[in-house]
Amino acid sequence: MTPPPVECCLKLVNCDFGRKPVIEITAPMIFNALRKVETKGHYETAHRLSARIGSVRSYQMNKTN
Repeated sequence: MTPPPVECCLKLVNCDFGRKPVIEITAPMIFNALRKVETKGHYETAHRLSARIGSVRSYQMNKTN
């Protein structure tokens, strides 16, 4: 069974973020992780991953306020 596309995308940055809490993940860390995906030629994946990470961070910020 093939994993969902979101799961595949998140696996690409899992080695960079690991099990860190969302609040500890900084913008430079996100940028570096996305750059690694882009250098492999996966531009669309990097774009989708950026949107997904933004959604998660936005949710976390709204949840803590």
